[in-house]
Amino acid sequence: MLRYLFIVISQVIAIPVVGFAASIYVTPEMFGAIGDGRCDDSYALYQAMQSPYDLILRNDYLVSKTPLTKAALYQVPSHKRIYGGGRILTTSSKGLFIVHSSCDVTIENITLDFNNVIVETQHSSSNHGVVIVNSSDITIKNVKIISPRGDGIYIGSYNNEENHNHNVVIRDVQVCDFGRQGIAVIEGDDIVIEDCQLTNTETCLYGGIDIEPNHAYEAVGIRVNNNTLINSGINTYRAHSQLRRNNKIVIKGNKIKKQLHLVGGVGSHYCGIAIQDAISAVVTDNEVEGFIGISANNCDKCEIRRNQIHSSFRGIRAYTIKDLLLKDNIIEKEEEFDFSSDKEKNPEIIQEMRTTIELVSSDGDVFNNFFNGRIWARDCSKIKVEKNTCKGSNGAILLNLNRKGSVVGNAIVKRNVCESKGDYYPIMILEGDNRITFEISKNRYLKTSKGIYSPKIGKGCYVKRNVMIENN
Repeated sequence: MLRYLFIVISQVIAIPVVGFAASIYVTPEMFGAIGDGRCDDSYALYQAMQSPYDLILRNDYLVSKTPLTKAALYQVPSHKRIYGGGRILTTSSKGLFIVHSSCDVTIENITLDFNNVIVETQHSSSNHGVVIVNSSDITIKNVKIISPRGDGIYIGSYNNEENHNHNVVIRDVQVCDFGRQGIAVIEGDDIVIEDCQLTNTETCLYGGIDIEPNHAYEAVGIRVNNNTLINSGINTYRAHSQLRRNNKIVIKGNKIKKQLHLVGGVGSHYCGIAIQDAISAVVTDNEVEGFIGISANNCDKCEIRRNQIHSSFRGIRAYTIKDLLLKDNIIEKEEEFDFSSDKEKNPEIIQEMRTTIELVSSDGDVFNNFFNGRIWARDCSKIKVEKNTCKGSNGAILLNLNRKGSVVGNAIVKRNVCESKGDYYPIMILEGDNRITFEISKNRYLKTSKGIYSPKIGKGCYVKRNVMIENN
């Protein structure tokens, strides 16, 4: 038998709950909202948010201001679910929702529209869609955020509070034309961002997904999976060197389409994926297009595996990685690319355009990658380059290990195919004053090339069993 419970909210309407199993909810209309997208429903929505029950948004609600003095119009309390397919249209320069020191919150199936916001600049540090601060067990799913002047979703903390963000899930969220970041993670652990779509204009300099500890806490256990990003990328770094570093970052199965030309800015703004200042990071199974496909910098351990990359300048760039693995990546590099406009914007970066994989002061393995262009490694003391296919007339391996002074190390170059020809060396090792032992063996290279160059043979340095092949 169906039983009905009726609860009267304020002085308005009774809510039936079928069999005591369905949730008890309120709507803004119960507090006087019109819901036509033209009349100001700010206070009605504010009252509905204060109730202890779930909130259903079915219509269009125009909002402008509330009594809340913090950085957002509405604070979401614990144990709250907001849903219903409706739309909030804001004219305020504040953010819309702040989830502060709350737990067990779900926001789903609504639209947050910032098109009517007027601010002095294109970017804002507070005009966010959803702000999550010092909260746990938070789910944001199937939410569309349109033209926020700040971040679509901001996950951060206040330094004077002890609680931290934990167990946050961002799923099936669409953020378009954001002024800063699509999704920003400043602090937290066990955070999942998956199946989201982030799109921006071609002139945007900011990241689509940004993991950036800039407080005294850290970002740990961040999973960024199966997202689509257009004219935006994925960045991880820390605001300055005194802060903690990212840890246990996994970036998997994302599709990223970023500009092949520079659009201004520096650093990670021109990379499809940029991993910086991580203790450990895994970047795998992504499809990336960008001026630089994937960049890693200042990491203890970084794995870059099974990615498909289309780049104009560098496919993969790794700087100062203690334990690096580049494995099974496929890189297509633009040939005969016009860098004239890029040189005008940043002449310092446009150097040595034949290189596809660039390693600097990084140790580890480069294994079974397939690409056109060359590997260029500098200042690496322990490196193994094996079973790579370096296609095209610039297909080569250059290990320039002589830039640091007195270094002891070893290099193995084995079972690679190098297709450079003419005046290019398919394999070249330079060591200067360093004491590098090396093995160059079982590689295949074209007869029409200049052959293999190495500084010396003997005393731990071998060039053996390499094979010259005919041109294709």
